[in-house]
Amino acid sequence: MNKDCNICVLGGGWSNEREISLKSSKDVYKTLLGK
Repeated sequence: MNKDCNICVLGGGWSNEREISLKSSKDVYKTLLGK
Protein backbone atom coordinates (compact mmCIF):
# COMPACT_ATOMS: atom_id res chain seq x y z
CA MET A 1 0.00 0.00 0.00
CA ASN A 2 2.82 2.42 0.84
CA LYS A 3 4.49 1.85 -2.52
CA ASP A 4 1.17 2.38 -4.30
CA CYS A 5 0.63 5.67 -2.46
CA ASN A 6 4.14 6.88 -3.28
CA ILE A 7 3.76 5.90 -6.94
CA CYS A 8 0.37 7.66 -7.14
CA VAL A 9 1.84 10.79 -5.54
CA LEU A 10 4.75 10.74 -8.00
CA GLY A 11 2.38 10.20 -10.93
CA GLY A 12 0.07 12.98 -9.76
CA GLY A 13 -3.00 10.80 -10.34
CA TRP A 14 -5.03 8.32 -8.33
CA SER A 15 -8.10 6.69 -9.92
CA ASN A 16 -7.96 6.19 -13.69
CA GLU A 17 -4.38 7.43 -13.99
CA ARG A 18 -3.08 4.80 -11.56
CA GLU A 19 -1.78 2.55 -14.35
CA ILE A 20 -0.22 5.53 -16.15
CA SER A 21 1.35 6.65 -12.87
CA LEU A 22 2.82 3.19 -12.36
CA LYS A 23 4.42 3.23 -15.82
CA SER A 24 5.60 6.83 -15.40
CA SER A 25 7.22 6.11 -12.03
CA LYS A 26 8.89 3.01 -13.48
CA ASP A 27 10.30 5.13 -16.32
CA VAL A 28 11.56 7.66 -13.77
CA TYR A 29 13.24 4.92 -11.74
CA LYS A 30 14.82 3.50 -14.92
CA THR A 31 16.13 6.96 -15.83
CA LEU A 32 17.53 7.48 -12.33
CA LEU A 33 19.13 4.03 -12.35
CA GLY A 34 20.44 4.62 -15.88
CA LYS A 35 22.31 7.70 -14.67
